[in-house]
Amino acid sequence: MIIVADSGSTKTDWRIIDNNKTHSFQTLGLNPYFVDSATITNIVREQFPAHLSPFDISHCYFFGAGCKGTHTSYTVQKALQQFFTHGTILVESDLCGAARASFGEQKGIVCILGTGMSIGFWNGSELSYTLPSLGYILGDEGSGAYLGKMLIKAVFEERLPKHCIDDFFATYNTNLTNVLHNVYKEPFPNLYLGDFSRFCTKHKHEEAMQRIINRAFQEFAQLHVRKIAQYTHCNSICFVGSIAYHFEEFLAPVLLNIGISIHGIIQKPIDGLQRYFQSYTL
Repeated sequence: MIIVADSGSTKTDWRIIDNNKTHSFQTLGLNPYFVDSATITNIVREQFPAHLSPFDISHCYFFGAGCKGTHTSYTVQKALQQFFTHGTILVESDLCGAARASFGEQKGIVCILGTGMSIGFWNGSELSYTLPSLGYILGDEGSGAYLGKMLIKAVFEERLPKHCIDDFFATYNTNLTNVLHNVYKEPFPNLYLGDFSRFCTKHKHEEAMQRIINRAFQEFAQLHVRKIAQYTHCNSICFVGSIAYHFEEFLAPVLLNIGISIHGIIQKPIDGLQRYFQSYTL
C-alpha cells in the first residue's frame, strides 16, 4: 500500500491506495512551522484508519505547506517515519503536489490560493521557478488570511456598510480585544484570519466588499502572476485552493486584465495526486 497526503495550512487530506481500493481520512494541517515532529506523529496516529496497519505502507508521499526547505521537510519526514516505520517517505512542498495534480507531465504556472498563497512554474517534472512565499504576515496576497486581514481592518475602520459591520459582530461574537488576542497570542493566527474569508463570500454582493476582494486579487496579480508569467512566457495558470474556487468570478477578470487566463481550478488536489501516483508509481 502507498499513502498520499496533501497538507495545507488548514487541513490535510490523506488517501491510502491499495491496488484498486482506496481509503480516505483527514487531519489538521501539518505545517512544520506551526507543529513539531512529535505532534505530527500523534495527529496521524489518532486519525489513521483503525482497520489498517501503518506497517503495510510501503511508500508515503507527503506534499505540505511549509515543506520547501530541507529543515522543515525533515521535521515532517522524521515524524512520518516514526509512524510508517516500514515505508519510504518522500516530503515535498504543497505547491509541488498541486502541480502534479494539475498538470501531471505537462507544463504550466501553478498557484495555491487557499488560506495561504504560493506560486511557481512546473516544467513537467519539477518546479523550475518559484517566487518566495512570505507567509501571512509579510505576504500571501490574495489568500484567505490576506482577505481576513483586510476585512478586519475594514470593519474596525468602519469602511463597510453598517449592516455588514453589525452582521460581522453578530456572526463572530467578538470585539477588538478578542481579535487582537487571537492574532497575536493564540496559535495558528493564519487559520483564524483565513476563516473570515467566509464572511467576504457571504457579502460579496456589497460594493464595499467587492473593493476589498478586487484589491486583494489585484495585488496578487501584479506582484506575483505578472512577474512569473513574464519570466516563463506562459499566459495560463491553474489554481488549487478554496479561495480561487469560491472567488473565481472576481479572480478571472483581474487576471484577464494582465493577459492571463485560468486553465483550471481544483478545490482539492488529493484526487489528482491519487491518479498521478496510480499512473506513474504503481
